[in-house]
Amino acid sequence: MLWDWQREVGARINEMSEAATAQDDPVARQAIYLETFADLGDRLDDLDDTIAELPPTAHTAALQTEVRTGIAAAHRELADLAAEVEATAPADEPDGRRRVPSFFGELEKVIDVVKPEIAGYEDPAFTAAFAALPACQFGVKDVDDGVPRAND
Repeated sequence: MLWDWQREVGARINEMSEAATAQDDPVARQAIYLETFADLGDRLDDLDDTIAELPPTAHTAALQTEVRTGIAAAHRELADLAAEVEATAPADEPDGRRRVPSFFGELEKVIDVVKPEIAGYEDPAFTAAFAALPACQFGVKDVDDGVPRAND
């Protein structure tokens, strides 16, 4: 679930980067930024809905709280970026392509603040439930003793 979400968001950020870099019209480039920020906000809301479906364990509520705290922080990051774009008139920045690397880095924060620290939940039942989700196959490792553990 989180891996799929991270890959989808990363792909969307890459699409924004490519589209904005290729765009000559500063008004259209600004619209690309704002559309991307709105889309990422929608994806955060979808993730919030999805985490409600996690299997119940002793740590599910804590994980949901951690992810939802990250989602709220990510929404704030997106709102700040949108406000920055909206405060800059396209005519004031005819070659806004130079903003793409900055936005790319800022949008990586959106992913980072949402990631939970699974390693902090060293409970075999919880980690096993997490590992059972197909999208988490690379997020949990199975060490020699056969006990699944969160990747660091």
